[in-house]
Amino acid sequence: AVVSTQSGHYGRVPTDPVVCNGYVGLPPNVSIFDVDSPTSLRVCKDVLSSASVIGFDSEWQALLDPTKPSPVALVQLSTHNTAFLLDISRILEFCSDDLLTEFVEDVFTEEVVLVGYSLHQDFTKLSETCQVMGTKIRSHKNVVDLAIAHKHHTRAERIRRSHEIRELVREGKPLPRSDSVSRTTGLARLCEMMFSYPLDKTYQISDWTRRPLFPDQRIYAALDAFILLPLYYKLTQIFHPTPLLDLTVNVSEIPEECKVVASYMPASSQPTSSYMLRVIVDVPCQGLGKKLRHLGVDCVILEDTQSIDDAAKISLAEGRVILSRD
Repeated sequence: AVVSTQSGHYGRVPTDPVVCNGYVGLPPNVSIFDVDSPTSLRVCKDVLSSASVIGFDSEWQALLDPTKPSPVALVQLSTHNTAFLLDISRILEFCSDDLLTEFVEDVFTEEVVLVGYSLHQDFTKLSETCQVMGTKIRSHKNVVDLAIAHKHHTRAERIRRSHEIRELVREGKPLPRSDSVSRTTGLARLCEMMFSYPLDKTYQISDWTRRPLFPDQRIYAALDAFILLPLYYKLTQIFHPTPLLDLTVNVSEIPEECKVVASYMPASSQPTSSYMLRVIVDVPCQGLGKKLRHLGVDCVILEDTQSIDDAAKISLAEGRVILSRD
């Protein structure tokens, strides 16, 4: 099966992700190329230097003791048809600083857009492991962190959904059946939202220092970087005309069409006693709900099996404010 990601006028469109065993998968025409020598690094540079958008990810060994160093073992850089797996330890061993500098200068130009997901830790780890590459990537201006777009989109969808439910209740119409609660998070969840299928994260916690990598590890690593490209084009369409580069961490900055929620908020600048508050807390905020109860707030806490639809019903019936987070 193929998941459609038609993107219109955004240049070279990445190959559509496929569906395999209930997850998004790497299309068969996407090549995986190992980079572990000066020659292969030059090949990688020649290909990536002509790309306008590059998917970025990295892997390191997960340790039980967080005080021990865990350098980046693998950096994945992907175009629409080739995913490069950079073996950082071998690159540092066999490639000169001059070659590394030439690589980052030619690949990460001002024009190229670097796309990732929750990039802060990746950038920090890479800077500690390979200073030449880490410093250049960390200072790159055209970086799109899809985790930020994910938060904006999730917030907008919650507001839209809440508005629809309120209108149905006001009109006395039956509510649609609630979708089953997804157990995925992060990049896997974003894939599920965009393509209806999640990303398989089975190999996220595995030995990324072993060589050679298992075949499934190579596919996992390549897909983690490749999938960022169809996601980028999909979200570019959703947020148009706002460029993804312009989105900030402040998720309160949402598109105008999503600000309908403001019509349900009381316009008052006067402080409210905690004993006058009536709220309902969504599942991700159950801990907050318990603390609010200790402060004397009249607080209903949703059970794990309840959804935002249930929260909307209770809110309308009892005049409560819904507290939630992305």
